[in-house]
Amino acid sequence: MKEPIWTFSGTTWLTERKRLTALNSYSMGSLHVRSDGTSAFILMQDESADMFQGKASVYTVSLDGKSVLKPYTNPATYLEVNGYAFHEQNGDMVYQAVANEETAGIFEYKLLRYNTQPKQRQALTSFGTYAGSPVFHPSGKTIYFMTDPNFGNRRADYHLFKMDRDGSNKQEIELPE
Repeated sequence: MKEPIWTFSGTTWLTERKRLTALNSYSMGSLHVRSDGTSAFILMQDESADMFQGKASVYTVSLDGKSVLKPYTNPATYLEVNGYAFHEQNGDMVYQAVANEETAGIFEYKLLRYNTQPKQRQALTSFGTYAGSPVFHPSGKTIYFMTDPNFGNRRADYHLFKMDRDGSNKQEIELPE
């Protein structure tokens, strides 16, 4: 069983804590706290399915400890999320998902963008291998991410890329050896 989310305040860091959840989830991670400190987003495994068949989605929980856990996305637009990044000002979430779940080979991971206002998903990458670790530039106009064209083989070969928020203008950023 996973440890619940706790919060600490001021100078009472080591002596006082407040429980925010009472969730017994197989997996919780990818914590993002809103800049105003009112709520947090967590990636949680769907407990309604078998552990190995289940998918994960992003949920929001109030940091006052009084509200219930809510799906971040409309349940009708269920997202299978492996990792994500938020840009609060434009309402975007970029997330990593498996592109070829139905195949028996090595999974391909792609990046998608989800915006809660129009409730739309948009594919951003399709490298045919691995794309992940998305991070927004503070302006929200650029997304940085990693690829691994050697994914599933013995030695990783990571490359840093950037692209516009809509997935256009993908450019590799050369890293020093």
